[in-house]
Amino acid sequence: MLLLGTVTSAELIAPDLTPDRLLLRLFHEEGVRVFTPLELSFACRCSRTRVETMLRRFPPEDFEDMKQADGGLVVTCEFCNERYGFNDAELAQLQPRLRH
Repeated sequence: MLLLGTVTSAELIAPDLTPDRLLLRLFHEEGVRVFTPLELSFACRCSRTRVETMLRRFPPEDFEDMKQADGGLVVTCEFCNERYGFNDAELAQLQPRLRH
């Protein structure tokens, strides 16, 4: 943090002071390696098949507790917010032990 304190506001917005040059100026004694930037992209690996596989792992008593009042169930991916809904018939296929 001490080294960053040596940079002025004017330097931070100066068009001729590139990020690479700023890093070299601040950390030249440590040696600076700048890697090629990678393009970021949003990608989630969730799928209905993965959710079904996860649901099959629950014991019948836990599975019953997860059901909503209408007998269905909705699983929401916490990463991408995709919602996977299952009706009572689909749930019965996932957990054959629950059939009455």
